[in-house]
Amino acid sequence: MCKEGTAWRDINMKSREIVAAGLLKLGIITRKEDAAKYYPHGLGHHIGLDVHDRNVSPVLRRNMVMTIEPGIYIPENSDCDKKWWGIAVRIEDDVLIREKDYELLSTAAPRKIEEIERKIAEKGHFETYSLPELKSPKKAF
Repeated sequence: MCKEGTAWRDINMKSREIVAAGLLKLGIITRKEDAAKYYPHGLGHHIGLDVHDRNVSPVLRRNMVMTIEPGIYIPENSDCDKKWWGIAVRIEDDVLIREKDYELLSTAAPRKIEEIERKIAEKGHFETYSLPELKSPKKAF
């Protein structure tokens, strides 16, 4: 659906249908209307000069860049089976809108559980970087 001319509202509604179907299948909800309890936000947003650029067009246009990030959040004490409590999942992809389709910009992002866990276990740049000792004639406060 991510292509020039598609209404953002339609894509957002389709995501809600898909999430509701999944939650129904898992038995987390019993009515599709209840999906909103666990999918409380929209599908995504524009990305531009500001990370959350405001949507000024009701339809997608060529060369827009969007994040597609459905999220499911099941708080403690929800009215579903306790085994689902505390789960929060948000999957984000960034797409460039083209005339007849889209280009997935986040292809290098880890997708499989093993890939994600391996990435989490890696040391970050700031964990391995050490700053030089500051030598200043002034004393700190």
